[in-house]
Amino acid sequence: MTERQNNIVAAIIMLTVPMVYFYGVYQWKLHQFSAIKDEIEKGSKVYFICYSSAFYMVASVVFLMSRFWWLKLVSSSVSSICAVILYEEIRYGNRQWTHWSYWLIIIVSFNYFIYYCIIERYKKEVNNVG
Repeated sequence: MTERQNNIVAAIIMLTVPMVYFYGVYQWKLHQFSAIKDEIEKGSKVYFICYSSAFYMVASVVFLMSRFWWLKLVSSSVSSICAVILYEEIRYGNRQWTHWSYWLIIIVSFNYFIYYCIIERYKKEVNNVG
């Protein structure tokens, strides 16, 4: 890819992160004063999921841009934790903080380890070509 294409992709990624968060804020604000209790709960769940998704995406972008091993370790750990929290929130809803699927944590962590190994290999190949 050319430098211009890389910049366009980076700009799209950087715009996507806050837009996901702002969507969650919009949904929360929209449902916050509803007379229907389920609507209030729905808005807060969407807000939490969007907040965690934005945090997850920021960590992924930091990983993609980082060159130091310690920054890669921190950002990949943060995105893995956010992914587990997202999966747990979707699966368990209100019981999320009282019931955890430890198998899910192991599977997601292993999945992200493979994911970041693939990204690192791709980054090395791209850097060697250019």
